[in-house]
Amino acid sequence: MLNKAAKNGKLLVTGIAACVDPSIVILSAAAADGAVHASEEWLSTKPDLQHLATQIDKAFATEIAKPSYNKPDGIRILLPQMLEASFAIGDTLTEGNLDAGLIIEKMKATLTDPEHIKPENLDAFDRAVRPLLASALNDRDLVAVLNPAIQRKLLKDASETKAAMRKLTTGQSDSIPLNDMIKLASGFGEHTVKDRPSLTIFLGKKAEEYEALKAQVDAIPENMQRLANLKAAAQDAIARVDLDEVENLMSMVHEAELEEAAKSAEIRADNALLRGDTAKAYALLNSSADSFGAVDKPEPARRRLRFAHKLFQHGLRYGGDSLVVAASMLTRALELLEEGSYDWLKGQINLAVALQEQAIRADGPKSDELLTEAVTRHRIVLEVCTREKNPVLWSVTQNNLGNTLQRQGTRIEGTMGANLVAQAVDAYRAALEVRTRDAEPIRWAMTQNNLGAALAYQGSRTEAAEGLNLLARAATAYREALSVRTRDANLVQWAETKNNLAIAFKDQGVRTLGANGKDLLATAITSYQTVLEARIRDVDPIGWAETQENLALAQVAIADHDTCTNPKPPLTAALEAVENALTVFDPEHLSYNYAKASRLRDEIRARLDALQ
Repeated sequence: MLNKAAKNGKLLVTGIAACVDPSIVILSAAAADGAVHASEEWLSTKPDLQHLATQIDKAFATEIAKPSYNKPDGIRILLPQMLEASFAIGDTLTEGNLDAGLIIEKMKATLTDPEHIKPENLDAFDRAVRPLLASALNDRDLVAVLNPAIQRKLLKDASETKAAMRKLTTGQSDSIPLNDMIKLASGFGEHTVKDRPSLTIFLGKKAEEYEALKAQVDAIPENMQRLANLKAAAQDAIARVDLDEVENLMSMVHEAELEEAAKSAEIRADNALLRGDTAKAYALLNSSADSFGAVDKPEPARRRLRFAHKLFQHGLRYGGDSLVVAASMLTRALELLEEGSYDWLKGQINLAVALQEQAIRADGPKSDELLTEAVTRHRIVLEVCTREKNPVLWSVTQNNLGNTLQRQGTRIEGTMGANLVAQAVDAYRAALEVRTRDAEPIRWAMTQNNLGAALAYQGSRTEAAEGLNLLARAATAYREALSVRTRDANLVQWAETKNNLAIAFKDQGVRTLGANGKDLLATAITSYQTVLEARIRDVDPIGWAETQENLALAQVAIADHDTCTNPKPPLTAALEAVENALTVFDPEHLSYNYAKASRLRDEIRARLDALQ
């Protein structure tokens, strides 16, 4: 039996190769003995993989010798037979995409012998073979040998979607049949969206990511040529018996192979994100980062900082688990970094921002918990990074701390919330001591905008003249920001600040009676409509939705103003705007925004019903 098992390592290694690239060895019509012969022939050309086949032989023999394989009767004999039978399937495994779970399921699905397909035998087969597959798929030498084929596999289905992608990126989505769009979205992991506008937004983003992935794969031949050149130079050095040069070149080969394997893993992770599989992307990036530990101890942490940014950006676009795993990636990086180092400080700052973005998309106690942890991370940085040591990083942290405190304060009623917003104002003013207009105009404008938002919120919670004074100061801060954030130079930032200025106009109008208040509210409405010319739904859906909600609030304010004689028109306009916002705010990814906008919609509907 163990002699029989000694063939299984060769079968499994060659089978994985066939999964990635069926042209490596033709097995689809081979009998068991033919498959073994083909495996031996192919492996004879790959000495780097002989050790892997030997390891799998031993691991397989050790596994099936365990007492748990005593029953069912004869299972130790059946397992090698099942491996041979499920192995000889050639390109039907291509869809496995180097995922051990997918491949083992496909292998089991090909078994037809009545003894093989008994549930207890399939379970034993899965238990014995799955860990061997997973181990082999993480072998550096195997990945290096198959690297070019892995890259080709990632874009296997590109020819079927290329035309649709081209239409999406050139604004011709209307010419794509709705059913084709739904099918395409399903391929990217989105199975719930069915309407054309939402599909156009989602697929437009995916088209951008697809083009970026394609560019990465197109660069592979050049990368592999560098590795081939290094190996050729090492062979020449061996011929000249220059052993020092051999060591130097082989060290470079080792690092180059490691780098190529890492690039392969990162492309696979990008492909997983493209398909909406965040968990797989996280696992691939985590494993890739760890592979550099033997070469350079801090490198796994540095890689994680970069990978976390990739996951964070994906989370900003699509919500879901990407922000959560980005935070996990950063937490792991911080465990490996020297406390107080520059990378450690960057990791803490980025983790705080990731936690805040999670909080924005959450509601209730979970959101409060995330914001509290984010504040803690910012303050940890400020304990180490002083203004004197690193004024730029210190001001970045002060600005970010202000953002988190303001977010906390706006979600908490009473004195506690007011105190948090006051602390945010102090943090922004501290940042502006370093972020001057002359030295850092872009960041100065950003912090002015943030300061305006905090002052405006304070004004909305403060009565009488003091509240109006705070709103006026907020408007001044916004106008300062707009002196740099012009529409021509910074359209996105201009729209953000213009939107905030409109909020200040609305809040001032609510508190001002008569014609002056009416004019302020009208100015707010006009400002929102101007913003919507820049915040296009297809380009910035969340910003568009936020402005629609703000427009609804301004229309409600007009209906409530002392100069309004017929509230029905502004309330009808408000309902239309908030319903627009709810086409973007969904309960899964933007639960806080969805709940808030839903309450506003229900209140407006109730008022309109009462009027009728």
